Amino acid sequence: MTDALKELKEEIRKVGRSSSNLAKLLAQFERLRARPVDNAYTLDELLAKIKKIGATYHLEEIEPKLRSWIDTSMSEISSSKERFKHEFGRNLQELLINKGFELGGRYPDLKVKFYTIHIDFPNGIASLLFGHEPIKSRIPLSPESITSALEPVHRNLNRAFNPLKFIELLYEAYRRVCLIQELLPGEKVPIIDVLQQLVILVQSPQFKADPTKDHYRGYGRAHFGYDLYRLRLSKARTNENHALGLITATFDATRNRENFIWVPDNERGDGTTYAMIFFKKVDSIHP
Repeated sequence: MTDALKELKEEIRKVGRSSSNLAKLLAQFERLRARPVDNAYTLDELLAKIKKIGATYHLEEIEPKLRSWIDTSMSEISSSKERFKHEFGRNLQELLINKGFELGGRYPDLKVKFYTIHIDFPNGIASLLFGHEPIKSRIPLSPESITSALEPVHRNLNRAFNPLKFIELLYEAYRRVCLIQELLPGEKVPIIDVLQQLVILVQSPQFKADPTKDHYRGYGRAHFGYDLYRLRLSKARTNENHALGLITATFDATRNRENFIWVPDNERGDGTTYAMIFFKKVDSIHP
């Protein structure tokens, strides 16, 4: 503790003690005033004590010391923050490497595989995104907290994947959307509408028999985008030899999350937003 801080704390303690004693004396004085004649001498003694405390009660003496201490502390904190920024990236990189991840990018957006770690130094927090998809926000700004947030997300995203089974489910979801919207097979449909049908199809038999929260299997935008990426790598087709086609979202479409899905192009974090989806025979798979 610095000498300035010790001096300031002592001044505050003195004022605190004086304030506490003064408050007690004033309360006692007020009670005795109910019978001023009977308590005249006692009141006089109390008033003398109150005057004595009042004569040494100079709160303004603390203000310049407090201001000076605050200014010095702000300067020290500013230097510490700059040092933190320099050390933060190095410490995070070392920790991620130990966990099998490679860190790239630059402040405020760092990159790890398909993920973006947005660093908010002014507020001391970070957020995790899968491409354009927010995954987790308000992560404490420490390498340990960020790594702890990233690991379970990546494990969950990388759950078992069978491309042949997935494309059959995806085709069935697409077919249902075409029926609902009275479209012919092969026409383009909104990708979000297909996701909504796919969520139903991926549920377990337990959920279909008893659709409660306990039986629900979560399947969100990030899962869908990642599975589409894995499907594209596999080049799988349906049993009827249909292949998947995706239509890139326009700039206007990307203003509303209900109009697109972000799909990785590679493991470096590059990706594309898609708005529409279709299936056609392989020999006619052209938008």
